[in-house]
Amino acid sequence: MYTTNLNVSLSESTTVTKTKPNRKTNQHQPEQRFCPSTSCFTDEISVQRISPQANVWVLTDPVEDQAWFTMGEAPTCPHCGAVLLAANPSR
Repeated sequence: MYTTNLNVSLSESTTVTKTKPNRKTNQHQPEQRFCPSTSCFTDEISVQRISPQANVWVLTDPVEDQAWFTMGEAPTCPHCGAVLLAANPSR
């Protein structure tokens, strides 16, 4: 069902119901992570989980203007494969 905010006059009486969308909004916020490998020169990368059912991540590097998709329990460095660590760990 699609809902618009238009007022339409119809000859028959109608009932309009508003329903919640079937899809959940993406509740995962982007996090800043970095690569712990000493042989990798990757700067901070923005990481966001994009699927609530599967471990799918989008990694973006604003400095290099690149983005990658990866799958796994934890996001990994797109250059060397090391698990990315949180840049600002919560205390």
